[in-house]
Amino acid sequence: MVRVRLIERFISSAQASGAEVVRLTGTDEALGFVLSFLEESGRPSLVVSPEVLDQLAGAASLASPLPQTREEWMRTEVSLVRADYGLARTGTLVHLDRSEEERLSWTLASACLCLLSTESIVDGAEELAPVLAAHLGRRDLLSPAVSLVTGPSRTADIEGQLICGVHGPKRLIILLLNASTSPTDENA
Repeated sequence: MVRVRLIERFISSAQASGAEVVRLTGTDEALGFVLSFLEESGRPSLVVSPEVLDQLAGAASLASPLPQTREEWMRTEVSLVRADYGLARTGTLVHLDRSEEERLSWTLASACLCLLSTESIVDGAEELAPVLAAHLGRRDLLSPAVSLVTGPSRTADIEGQLICGVHGPKRLIILLLNASTSPTDENA
C-alpha cells in the first residue's frame, strides 16, 4: 500500500507542475504510445536518447539520427528519454547524465516523452544523496551531471507573464511504466 501511495503522490505532484502522466504496463505499450503520439503530431522528428535504445526495442527505427550541431539540436521537435528516478514530493524527474547527448535530449526538444519505472520512484531527494554523490564522483565519464526536471519549461518576463518552452520543452509527458501495481501491493 505504501508503494501505491508513493506512485499516486508522484503523479499528483507531476501533474500539478504541468507535466502529463500516462500510466503504461510495459515497454511494448510505451512504444505504441510513442507511435500514436508521433502520428497525431504530424510525424515530427524524434530524437531518442542513447540509453533508451537499450530499454525500448523498436525505438531506433523511429528515431532521426542524433543531431551533430547545436543548431540541429535546436530544431528537435520531440525527444524520447529515460529518467533514473522520480521524486514523489515534487513530481521531479532525476536523470544521471552520462553524456552531452543525454543532457541535450532532455532540454532542447519542444516535447519531451520520458520513460520512468514506478520502481524508481522515491519520496524525496535525500534518499538519493548517496547515488547522486557516487554519480558525480565518477571518473570514467567526461562530465557527469544530474538533471532535475519538474514539469515543462516555464519562465516569466519582467511583467510576470508566464512563457513556456524558453529553456526547455513546452510539453513534458511522463510515460510511467509498470504502473500495474495493485492497490493491495504492500511493497515499501
